Amino acid sequence: SLLASLERFAPVALASNRVAISSAMLTIRGELHFSLTGFLVQGSGQIFEAIRIVAMGVLLSGKKLDALTCVLLLSPACFLALGFLLGTSVALPEGYVSPAFALPTLEKMHDLAPVLLLNCCIAFSLNVSSTLLIKYTSAVSYIFVGLLKDIVAVLVSVLVLQEEVSMVQCLAFCMQICAVLTWSLLKSAPPDVQELGVFGGFRAIYRGERSANAQSALVAKGEKA
Repeated sequence: SLLASLERFAPVALASNRVAISSAMLTIRGELHFSLTGFLVQGSGQIFEAIRIVAMGVLLSGKKLDALTCVLLLSPACFLALGFLLGTSVALPEGYVSPAFALPTLEKMHDLAPVLLLNCCIAFSLNVSSTLLIKYTSAVSYIFVGLLKDIVAVLVSVLVLQEEVSMVQCLAFCMQICAVLTWSLLKSAPPDVQELGVFGGFRAIYRGERSANAQSALVAKGEKA
């Protein structure tokens, strides 16, 4: 986002991102066995995902595209990539492809047609809603919303599926929520954060006592409107 000039560098923003990344690492549970292949796959996936989100932010902000047009532009690329993998799995001899990637039979697809149709509708709605979120907020805000989504998923698994969560993980989730709140404060009231700091900005918004710079910015915004 900084390289694409979608965001401005701010120490508070850097701190909130560092807290979010560190707390996400604390939520990892299980065997921490390093695999170079897995690290390269995960790292390249994260890099391409970041490029995709930033590219969507550039298209939606600079080119003034709407959400449906952006989805229409990205869908063919995804179709070609998935079609290439599908064609490769079909062309390879039997035994070269994992059974997990085996294609279902036509009878199985016919039986699961309602589920597949519902899945397509949900995926399309998710793509449109994600594009709208990036358009009206920012690429980094989309990532922070993803953190809240993961926290809600874990909370539902704890309440419904009775999954166990350690105290360290609970602390990490609380840190992630604090990072999201700090980022939202920085985006919604940057003058308050610059003049009063993070805690002072939260206190000013809670009490309705905005800083002098924030009041001047609001007045200027009202005059432009």
